[in-house]
Amino acid sequence: MGDPEFDVKAEVQKAIEHFRQEFKNRSFAGRHPELGKMIKCGVCNRRHRSSEVCHQRFAKERVKHQHLIRSGELTPPEGLTELTKFQVLGRATFAKKRAKPHYSKKRLQLVQRTIELYPLHEGIWPSTETKSAEMVAMQVARREARAELEKKRHNKRSALQDIQHRSRKINRV
Repeated sequence: MGDPEFDVKAEVQKAIEHFRQEFKNRSFAGRHPELGKMIKCGVCNRRHRSSEVCHQRFAKERVKHQHLIRSGELTPPEGLTELTKFQVLGRATFAKKRAKPHYSKKRLQLVQRTIELYPLHEGIWPSTETKSAEMVAMQVARREARAELEKKRHNKRSALQDIQHRSRKINRV
């Protein structure tokens, strides 16, 4: 009688060891089936567990013309309070454009030079009916900065053209 009990314990131990080994070799999703596998969700364009379910929300009607939006025929999806810029103008309007574009080198130079020239014009210019004195001073400083930078760029271009002209003249001989 002692032998059969011993054999059962040995078989149980062997089964437990086999289960542990098999469990160890499973993937994370196999070890935790309640969480589910990782999927690339087509609705939200994120990677998340299959246990998390995403639902699409649609506008009630499609807009073909701008006057339909103004007349109120397009209603936003439930749960949203107002129309998005994409619903109003369409995604193609914003495609492949930065939300905050980088300023160009010329624009940064203009801003820097305007900041340098503004203190020279501050307090000199009177305010008008539509603009404050600070705004007038800023506009004058910007105009002056633009003129200076354009003159500087023109001189640089003409100097380069002179060098090219002399070089071509030398090469012709």
